Amino acid sequence: MIEFCLICYMNDGHMIKKIDEFERDYRSQAAIHWYTKNTFPFQMVNAALRTHDLSTLYPMRVFIQDVHKQIVQLHANLRQTQPLTLYRGVPMPIEEFERIKSNPGGLLSNNSFWSTSADKTVAQLFSGNYDGAVEVLFVINVDRSVRTTAVFANIEEESQFGDNEKEYLFTMGSIFRIESIEKPDTNGFWYVNLRSTNDNDPQLTVLKASIRSAVTRDSGSHICGLGLLMMYMDEHELAAQILETIIERETNSLERMKIQWTLGLLYTKLSKKQQALMNYDKVVKNPALRFIPTSLIAILYHGLGDLCINLEKFDLALINMEIALHVEILCVPYHSEENLARYCRDIGLIYERKGHFKDALSFYQIGLEKAEKCYPSQHPLVNRCALDLARIYGYLGQEQHAESILQRHVPTIHDSLPPNHSMQIPYHMYTGHSLLKQGDFSGAHAHFQSALTLDLGHREANHPGGSFIHSAIGMAFGREGRYNEALDAFTTALQVQMATLAPEHPDIASTYIELGKIFELLGNVSEALFNYERGMDIYLKIVPPTDPIIAQTEQHIRRLYKKLDHYHASQSM
Repeated sequence: MIEFCLICYMNDGHMIKKIDEFERDYRSQAAIHWYTKNTFPFQMVNAALRTHDLSTLYPMRVFIQDVHKQIVQLHANLRQTQPLTLYRGVPMPIEEFERIKSNPGGLLSNNSFWSTSADKTVAQLFSGNYDGAVEVLFVINVDRSVRTTAVFANIEEESQFGDNEKEYLFTMGSIFRIESIEKPDTNGFWYVNLRSTNDNDPQLTVLKASIRSAVTRDSGSHICGLGLLMMYMDEHELAAQILETIIERETNSLERMKIQWTLGLLYTKLSKKQQALMNYDKVVKNPALRFIPTSLIAILYHGLGDLCINLEKFDLALINMEIALHVEILCVPYHSEENLARYCRDIGLIYERKGHFKDALSFYQIGLEKAEKCYPSQHPLVNRCALDLARIYGYLGQEQHAESILQRHVPTIHDSLPPNHSMQIPYHMYTGHSLLKQGDFSGAHAHFQSALTLDLGHREANHPGGSFIHSAIGMAFGREGRYNEALDAFTTALQVQMATLAPEHPDIASTYIELGKIFELLGNVSEALFNYERGMDIYLKIVPPTDPIIAQTEQHIRRLYKKLDHYHASQSM
């Protein structure tokens, strides 16, 4: 930690002195005192917690843990049993506030230490008045007569400021129920009324259990659990960096193997195929493999299957995924419904990539059914399965089923995940298409561009998912009459699809048809005809002759041949 801080402040002589003082005088029993000083630990920890900067949080983890432990210890000694009302003033970004405002009755968790005051006036001083921010006053009602998830302490004796601010400090992970959001005075604060939740709150119990299960059972160790948790946060790169650092110091063969297969999983998600393959190769050659439980063997085969999907070896991927599924069902005394949901979902993905949509539909349906049994509706796996199912319904021409699923799940994705999470891509795509139908081209472009920015930040440029976004951008430009820009977007989509999908995939056929339409609008009949016919060639191989798309494409082709006939007739006159 000290070395990290010295690097961060290497050009700040004043702060270097503070770091030297911290190294000389710091004791874990005085963590809160150091936290309340307006110096480097407070500044670094708060900024990192606010932005989820794990590259800072990891080296600062011991200090954060010390502050948390001291709050827990003081909380245990808190004698007050009467209900308590505390206040927290904060300038809040508009987007973050709107998410709270749209969720009355929902849960709110603090992902940083919360400084509050028993004095409302003191709290109001901290609300600030910044451009692009909303002045918010949290009114926190804590019932001390029942056990709650809120862990907090009166820190007047530990704080740098003594009893002047009547300060109470909440640790991270305290969870509250949003009772109401109101603004009594048009020129004043927004009041967000919170109540501490009971430990037996059913919604909270399910949510905590699902997260705990995912990061402990599937990892086999605490440090690998951290890697998986970071993966769910879409922090794959940093998780891999941290695990690579830790494995250099790990001497236990079994622990090294667990870290290696977690790295295999992370590098697969990052599309770093050779690094993933190298780590999985070390796992299967490790003698300690014989000592791991059967449930982790299933997870290992699942990881190998995931890597094979990335390598586009779909038959081998299917073999590994089916082994994982059978091991989970047959060999585990108490199989995991969560893992069965994942395995079925990924088998569906393989069938989809192979163009076998009815098989994909069956496995996606099973995956969603199992995911909904064990996870709350906000969980990413539930929403991933739902989006997969909607996409397959779209391929099969069952648009109403697809629309129904999207209407149900897309708002949940937007409200329950951070703005930079990769699963916000479907939210932006769905909203963009809705705005496009309404003729709001600028709004549609904004959402499609947000989706593209997120996609490029999370996946390699040639990932097949990016083609959906480029196609949507092409559709928007086409509807707007900006045909040359539409042509560029559809051409990019086709290039991605040709590099990543099977040659007879319906997405490729669809893009050929869209390119044909744009060329026709530009008056380039020969190029339009070429693209229509390429699309038709694919459709004739993958859909029945009676499918409406065949008739529609035939109409395009006939229309162009008539234009060519008229053209040749006029030339011969």
